[in-house]
Amino acid sequence: MKLHHVYEESNVKIHTGQIWKHRTGIIMCSTLDPRFKLKGFSASSAAHARMLLVTECESYLSSLQQEIDNDKPQPKRSRKEKPNSALWSLFDELIADSENDDGSGSCGNEADIMVEMCLKEPVLSQSEHIHPLEYWQSKKAVWLSLAHLACKYLGIPPSSAASERMFSRESDIISTEKNRLLPEKAEMLMFIKKNLPIVGF
Repeated sequence: MKLHHVYEESNVKIHTGQIWKHRTGIIMCSTLDPRFKLKGFSASSAAHARMLLVTECESYLSSLQQEIDNDKPQPKRSRKEKPNSALWSLFDELIADSENDDGSGSCGNEADIMVEMCLKEPVLSQSEHIHPLEYWQSKKAVWLSLAHLACKYLGIPPSSAASERMFSRESDIISTEKNRLLPEKAEMLMFIKKNLPIVGF
């Protein structure tokens, strides 16, 4: 197989293959960016990304509901009130458990509907020049939990560490002994050295 064929095949795998399943941060950033959403994913990877987003959304909604429940004032028992019998106490516990189960289910349904509505909206055009965080600020009243996740993932500061590591690895390929490599070939070798381990080679 020629080098450029390996390069092209690896490039396709990087963008649409199994790599997405092991990079939660990248998945969430891409899915929550209104300029991309699920456009760069294969069908199976898109389903995985959607599931991750729904799970994160459910988790946030559940924690929000728990905070609301904790803030509710507890009813005070009157001194004259007789304590409940053991049977009624058991019945009250069963009712409370069933209400909690219904609440978790509703969080799941709400998260699923919210994510579905968000992903059905058209992708923003690059020509509109709308910053992703500005977009989510405008959607905060509609999709609070997704806006929270967008701030969490899209607000991650960028780092140049990966590109600096690539420059240091370049010395393994371009050296005094290998100084006649064409730039295109050197670029392909760098790409393969970096990405082949990710796709399982």
